[in-house]
Amino acid sequence: GTGVNFTALRVIRMLRCIRIVRILRLTRFFDDLRRLVACVVYSVKSFVWSFLFVFLLVYIYGIYLTQSVHLHRLEAGFSNHSGDADLEKYYGSVGRSILSLFQALTGGVDWRDIVEPLNENMDETWGLMTVLWISFLLLAVMNIITGNFVQAAI
Repeated sequence: GTGVNFTALRVIRMLRCIRIVRILRLTRFFDDLRRLVACVVYSVKSFVWSFLFVFLLVYIYGIYLTQSVHLHRLEAGFSNHSGDADLEKYYGSVGRSILSLFQALTGGVDWRDIVEPLNENMDETWGLMTVLWISFLLLAVMNIITGNFVQAAI
């Protein structure tokens, strides 16, 4: 049979890498592009720590919310009305809660979509707490992270 020549594939890959290096050397003629690339490179460390910090905050509140929804559903007897389906959809597991909260923070899902099941099926306090938590993360934490990125890029 015909075998694949891995040596030839490695040579092709090396030629592509050399081409990329040559393109990067040309960036000295493009000061603005070089400056932008440098800013991105210098802010990678900041990005990783910021991502971990936001993930930690989302994870902690996601666990708390999932546990509270689960306890509410246990006390209510797991009835099969549409409210339970919405609670299960957004807060049925820690992963779903984290995804729902992250989507609410980044505009992937409307705040109302994740708050209404809490207001209608549990207590309005849960909806209010969730709105306050999202507001805090968007207004306070995200502004601090933005300032941190600007400082790291300079």
